[in-house]
Amino acid sequence: MASAKRSCYNLYMSEFPNELRCDHLILLVDDDPLLNAISAKLLLKPGGRITLIYSEHSMQPAERLEHWLHQNLTSAVIEPVQAQLCILEHTPASIYYRLDNALTQGTGNIICLNYSNDGMRSIACHAYRAVEQWVKIHKYDVKPIFSYLDARKHCLFFDPPYEEQIYIGDKLTLSLEDMLYLRGIALVEAGSSPHLFLPKTARAIAADYSQRHRARVSVYQRWKEKELYPKCYMDKAGLWRRKSDLRKIRLAWPEDKAIAAALQEETGQHGQAELDIEAAQHAAGFSDPRDFCRWLDTFWLESCVIQALQSLPDSLRPHQIIQGAKVDLHRNDVSLDLVAIRGYQLFSFSFNSAVGTDAQAQNALKLNLFEHFMRTRQIGGWLACAALVCVNEDSDRLQDAAYKQIDPYGSARVFGLPHLEELRAAIGYWFENQPRARPSKMLSVAY
Repeated sequence: MASAKRSCYNLYMSEFPNELRCDHLILLVDDDPLLNAISAKLLLKPGGRITLIYSEHSMQPAERLEHWLHQNLTSAVIEPVQAQLCILEHTPASIYYRLDNALTQGTGNIICLNYSNDGMRSIACHAYRAVEQWVKIHKYDVKPIFSYLDARKHCLFFDPPYEEQIYIGDKLTLSLEDMLYLRGIALVEAGSSPHLFLPKTARAIAADYSQRHRARVSVYQRWKEKELYPKCYMDKAGLWRRKSDLRKIRLAWPEDKAIAAALQEETGQHGQAELDIEAAQHAAGFSDPRDFCRWLDTFWLESCVIQALQSLPDSLRPHQIIQGAKVDLHRNDVSLDLVAIRGYQLFSFSFNSAVGTDAQAQNALKLNLFEHFMRTRQIGGWLACAALVCVNEDSDRLQDAAYKQIDPYGSARVFGLPHLEELRAAIGYWFENQPRARPSKMLSVAY
């Protein structure tokens, strides 16, 4: 396994080989055309032709792909071919007829059939044979290439005589808008580039949790329970108080000197006896005092992750980081706390500051992780990855549960107390080792 990965890694440092690009690319379109879009961007020569093969179940994805290709490969000629006109749509004769018609209209010297979509296996078999037979009968001087994109390994495989294995994870980038459009998901709110709220305070809070987690005592957690919640929560409602009420509230400073000093500095309240929520809200850049309270409660974790993402080395840093996007998923608006796009892979982060080691607390966090993972896959496709960032001291147990029940490939990840002080290294390791059979519990690399 290690040698195969190393071979793939060495290949991706060079440009994509021009001899493996084609004049005529044939794509098999399934319900998710993301792999088709990736293959087209890599395999097609400028001015080439694309033929889309799709069944009645993938007509709309094929239409979206056709439009996207027109926008992004302006020199390409798109020829959708639909295999649904008769009851024999998936028979060899039906596929052969449609491919024969498409190939006869013009091919160039190199034809490539890319059969990446697993949902089109029956069609792929017939299409493969049809291309081989057409080349033998009509064009002996035309060279056929057959390729397959293994999305889990992020590698393009080519059939003999080429037998190439090329890492493509860094060969192209897609935006969140591209991914959503190709998957037929509406973007309700575009979100924004990440705004880093109170970075020094976030680091100080993370250090407090990390240094004290073995003793199961966090000064900041005690401050939240004794000061933030009693004064800022509505009684027994589990909701923050109204904005007008929060603006009048003063809080005692956290007992941890590093946290208090950072919070005073970043909210401009040096020398103040108490933390003025309204003044702190405006100084820190929050538009709503409830957002400031949410940050003090949970979303300081988001600031930690943003800092980690922005400080990753160039080879690992996402090309797009979005905060607060909202999408229409099955007619329900779904908010995304923080999304990072690296290459053509979506990484979504969710945050939970709940504490507790009993079964009920563990089950609540596990449910949070599982729901977040499934929602992320619905939005970003089965290549998408999801992480839960929390202050749970037994994150390994949650990780094992994810591995056994929903994801054996490391696409669902838990970052808990053991990772907070080395969050940059932990996230970088996760990015670099996608995909992976099972995530390691201990990190031995640093960036």
